[in-house]
Amino acid sequence: MRRMSTARFGNALVLLFGLVVASIPPSALAGSGGASDPSDAGKPALGKVLRELQRLEADRKREDQQIKLMQVERAQDEKEIKVLETEVKQVEGQNQKLQTANQQLQGQTQELQTKVASVPSSSQFARALEGYSGTHQFLLAGGAAGNFIYDRRTNTNTFALQVEPILLYHVNDWLAFEATIKASFSPGGPGTLGSGASFDMPVATAQIFLNDYMELVTGIFDQPFGDFYETQGPFWVNRMITAPLPYGSEALITPTDLGAQLRGGLQWGSLGQDVDYTAWVSNGPHFTLFPQAVAGNAVAGVNNISINTHGKAFGGRIRVYPLPVDSKLGRLEVGASTYDGKYQDGMWLNSWGVDLAYHRGNLQARGEYLETYRQMGPMGFPANTADNRQGWYVQAGYFLTGVHPDFLGATLNKYLTRLEPIVRYSGVNQRGIVVDDVHAAQISPERFSGDPMNSVGYSFKAEVPGVYAYHCSAIPILDHIGSGMYGMMIVEPKSGWPNGKADEVTLVESEFYGLPDQNNFIVGDHEKMVEGRPDFVVFNGAVDKYGLSNPIPIKVGDLVRVFFVNAGPNLTSAFHVAGVLFSTVYRSGNPADALRGVNTLEVPPGDGAVFEFKVNQPGDYSFIDLNRAHQYKGAAGVFRATP
Repeated sequence: MRRMSTARFGNALVLLFGLVVASIPPSALAGSGGASDPSDAGKPALGKVLRELQRLEADRKREDQQIKLMQVERAQDEKEIKVLETEVKQVEGQNQKLQTANQQLQGQTQELQTKVASVPSSSQFARALEGYSGTHQFLLAGGAAGNFIYDRRTNTNTFALQVEPILLYHVNDWLAFEATIKASFSPGGPGTLGSGASFDMPVATAQIFLNDYMELVTGIFDQPFGDFYETQGPFWVNRMITAPLPYGSEALITPTDLGAQLRGGLQWGSLGQDVDYTAWVSNGPHFTLFPQAVAGNAVAGVNNISINTHGKAFGGRIRVYPLPVDSKLGRLEVGASTYDGKYQDGMWLNSWGVDLAYHRGNLQARGEYLETYRQMGPMGFPANTADNRQGWYVQAGYFLTGVHPDFLGATLNKYLTRLEPIVRYSGVNQRGIVVDDVHAAQISPERFSGDPMNSVGYSFKAEVPGVYAYHCSAIPILDHIGSGMYGMMIVEPKSGWPNGKADEVTLVESEFYGLPDQNNFIVGDHEKMVEGRPDFVVFNGAVDKYGLSNPIPIKVGDLVRVFFVNAGPNLTSAFHVAGVLFSTVYRSGNPADALRGVNTLEVPPGDGAVFEFKVNQPGDYSFIDLNRAHQYKGAAGVFRATP
């Protein structure tokens, strides 16, 4: 194309040049015979031709440049065309694949439609599921918890373990069984070994579904009073390590009971506006130290022998949920409970309580208030005396799910969002007290008063040496001492005992009123205590504890020092050792009040003495209360002397 354009341009130039020459007048082309100068006559015409030629040459160059640019653009266009052709081929290939996939999807859709059309109805599906699971379903659930306990005051330093398997057995649509087994490896406490496991069954129920709105529950169940025992009590539900005081260490209501419940619920308004109810009858409340009804008795566990209470207890609870779901105001529960029954010989326990729980988003809060009124019997109490108690708790927690402080970084925020800070405040007003009367402590008796469910700490300076009794002084004192709530305290002289070292023996004489049951446990007889008619008078808590088969060993010629206390509660003791004359007797154990050469010494209830003697020959030496009735009822023992 370029060559053709150049040739044509050259031909046009020759033609144009010819035309220019032809247009020159002959006179301009004539020789010297002309009228004017031949060199001057042709100059203007030739200059015009040359300028035209230059213009034509410039045009030609511009056309050449445009032609070159067009050739470059054409080459680029050809490349783009090739790329587009390649892409078209790829699109055609993808389109072919899509058509193939579409055909496959259409086939699968038809297959799924066929399967959906063949799916059984809801009733058929339910029957199929029951057939897969079996007619009866058994489920084992529960939890386990471990902890570490350190208490310097009680010298406790140990691990503890608690396991609670839950057994669930579904018989059919209207009958199910539930049982909870509680196994604990106790950490023990002061005076206990805590090396064994304890087992309990706080829940064992049969649940009978009468209809869609009513259920009958029979057996041992969590007390439905309030909202804690039944719904918050299990350790894997309770957000705190311990229970609130009115449901824990200072419990006002029996945690479990044996009886029957009728319970149910229904929707009374919009979705979320519900009400549920529970009514029950049970064996009733039970308190420790039965049958002694005293202020401060602790609530005992399930009472499975209703003869203890001589009556039944009745309870009721209702809970209302006033906020509908579409209000978006959260979930609010308001409840009220009552529990009333005879706990002993016609004496009533009456109780009532209110509870509230609220949940919205990450916030959870709850609280309860309850009161109990317990009638007291005539044993040491004025007429119409009552043991009234109040308890309460409030609790709130907030999940930190949406909290992401930038300064903590991603790693710490990941753990922060899993936390729920919780705060709880609980309390109990309990007017009953437990008093320990320590004779060696010369302090106000008010210092001995304390909460019956906890310990009391006090300090004093023992300035007077001696041997002293201590005992419980809660009303009625007589019954408490008569049940064995006493002990001995020895205050040593600063400079030691006047007669130096000796073989030391401690003896506490006391009385028991009542006969042992099949478990060899004596339940105190209050009338016998008042009349001072003991069934047993013993040394160190047992009849014939130091008889011929288990004598107290002593050595011939060695000084023996007997620390003696008469715990009573009623009778005076005449302590005597057969075949011995006491070389020294310290009345009340005080070396400042010493007697010499004593055969027998009377020690009144609550007092003590220190007896010192030696034997010169081997053999058995009886020690007795010389009141022969006391000796007959068990106040006797043996010292066995050996060389």
